[in-house]
Amino acid sequence: MKRLMPIIIIIMFLAGCAMLQAKREVLPDNKFSCTNPNLMLKLDEEFEYKGMFKKDKSGKARSSDKIGFSKQEFHAWYNKKDNKILLILFNKMVSQGWYWIPGKEFNKKSVIQIKREKLSGKNWQTGFWTASVRNWEYNKLFSIGIELDGNYFSKLWVRNFGEQMQVRITYFENIDDTDIRRKTPKMVSSGFLREHEKKFIEEFNKRADAAITFIK
Repeated sequence: MKRLMPIIIIIMFLAGCAMLQAKREVLPDNKFSCTNPNLMLKLDEEFEYKGMFKKDKSGKARSSDKIGFSKQEFHAWYNKKDNKILLILFNKMVSQGWYWIPGKEFNKKSVIQIKREKLSGKNWQTGFWTASVRNWEYNKLFSIGIELDGNYFSKLWVRNFGEQMQVRITYFENIDDTDIRRKTPKMVSSGFLREHEKKFIEEFNKRADAAITFIK
């Protein structure tokens, strides 16, 4: 029995590692399933899954010279007809002593109307992003068949799953044919929204929420 103990411990260790491995896959009916963290979404049928890419990223703490590292995994969908994009980012901190801080999910200089939404029993932070879509790994998206051109507006859903894992979901919509196109950068800097801007965001939010359903 004593001889078997090391073998049993190794088997248990390997089984535990397997349980921690994230299985992320696209299922029938345009559903996206993830085991770690536990997440399932349904994307609108007009969005085609274009693939996944990974990236290692480094960053510096605001009050320190220390550098932290995270592993990023992007999954992308594209509605070419309407020039809309859906991105899911799994962002895992790998540096010891680094973790995601609750309440710091957004850069408030570029995200507006931040609030909490409870979706399928989980709390998500949401907001609207006025920054350029080119900040979002432009070359990587182009390489998997997503054509970025013009001006975009977006909605974000962000949730920290524990201290090391953060999930960011972004819905991008081209706004070149709208009268709001040249005014979106001023939505943040002005500090308030005008009536036509509120109306634009209200209608935009309906389309964003219709594009993605949170199942669990």
